Amino acid sequence: MSVREERNSGFELLRLLLMFLIVIHHAIVHGLGLRGLASADATEVAICSGDMALFCLANGFCIVAVNAFVLISGYFGIRPTKRKVLALLLAMLFYTLLFTTGYYLMRGDLKHAVSSLLLLSHGRYWFLTDYFFLLCFAAPLNLFFERCGRRETGLFVLSLLVISSYFGFVWGHAANTNGYTLLQFIMLYALGRYVRIGGFDLARGRAAGLYLLCAGACGALTCLCVRLGQNDWAWRMTYYNDPLLVAAAVGVLLLFRRVRFSSRAVNSLAASALAVYLFQSSAWAESLLYPFVRKLYSDGHFSGGGILVIIIGLAALCVAAALVVDRVQRPINEKLVHYIFKR
Repeated sequence: MSVREERNSGFELLRLLLMFLIVIHHAIVHGLGLRGLASADATEVAICSGDMALFCLANGFCIVAVNAFVLISGYFGIRPTKRKVLALLLAMLFYTLLFTTGYYLMRGDLKHAVSSLLLLSHGRYWFLTDYFFLLCFAAPLNLFFERCGRRETGLFVLSLLVISSYFGFVWGHAANTNGYTLLQFIMLYALGRYVRIGGFDLARGRAAGLYLLCAGACGALTCLCVRLGQNDWAWRMTYYNDPLLVAAAVGVLLLFRRVRFSSRAVNSLAASALAVYLFQSSAWAESLLYPFVRKLYSDGHFSGGGILVIIIGLAALCVAAALVVDRVQRPINEKLVHYIFKR
């Protein structure tokens, strides 16, 4: 979906790594009960209370991946074509039919089976829904950054950051309460463009330090808020418009900007990066992954560190499975797109 300006394999590797981290993040939040911080359900949080600090810290390092993925799109600039948009929609339909609609039909849940086919309004993929909305604004955003100077674009990005991370994150303004919004994606896209066009750079060590410091601080503050009984603020620290997570994502982007190599294998695998998200977010995959992680940990067979190792292994298997399935999906997708445009 992004313009091909000699995109090096370092960024392609990053896209795969980010999807791997997203799977780990989801397993921690949904499998280990960290999501219970968002509700009054104390039993959810109690599941992981003994290793809360470890899980919060691990989650802080992984949750950065969502913001970083959108930053990459902004860095290179999205140039959508009708064929690419159709191909993405068909990929969503493929994974939905196979792993979500089929799952609900097997359980006799006709209502959710039918609603799952409404991909953009009732589907499970909030990230891709907002990404599709972002496509509508990509062209004018690109034009703005190409035509305006550094001062104007800087003020634009700063305004978006203030609205998103101050009014939204701190005060809960409806414009961007938690980062699951179109405004968040526009802000990240604009920030990525600004980093690229403005020529911002950091030495590798400083970029890594920015990521580790901000992501680690996010995890530590999440745990601290839990210890102080402020579960609402603990959960808020995981919002995507948290300025610490935005800064950490910039650190990741600048770090991999300096990782330059060429690999056809990596580039080929990275073409299936979104397939990892589609596969892991399906109803079938979630019904297997999260209960399994929860049972392993709640039964007491593994310590906090042990269950994280298990989660990393399961995430690797999930990524591998998605890449294999996408080897089947992509040729079918290409033939359908070709047939539709030919007709």
